[in-house]
Amino acid sequence: TMDQGTTKKKKLISIVGDAFADIYCYLDNETHVVVGGDARLSQPMTTRAGGSGLNTSTHLCSLINHFGINDDTDIEVNFQTVINENDEYGKLITSHAKCHGFNLLNRRVSDYPSCFFGTDEESTLASGGKS
Repeated sequence: TMDQGTTKKKKLISIVGDAFADIYCYLDNETHVVVGGDARLSQPMTTRAGGSGLNTSTHLCSLINHFGINDDTDIEVNFQTVINENDEYGKLITSHAKCHGFNLLNRRVSDYPSCFFGTDEESTLASGGKS
């Protein structure tokens, strides 16, 4: 479409994919890892936004914004995924999307996700507890 008063074309790119919170642990060089045992970390654990859908959206926005692709066309990127926007990991992913300039469209349809069936988590959710 054409914006009124300008000659810039407007395009929308929609990406549907996954978003994860990746947790990084850096082990001490002297630590011999034993399955089920303890390990010494060389620095605190860090959490970063990740997932192939989120990374694709991030990289696409970087290309659009840093290589002049948006000069004659206004390109908007929408990333569609499912997150719990109320927990720390969902907030991390939401913040990442804002920081990198793409729209995050959360397609979560329930506060009672089916992935919790068969775990102790479903009784906590049903009683109004934390997810």
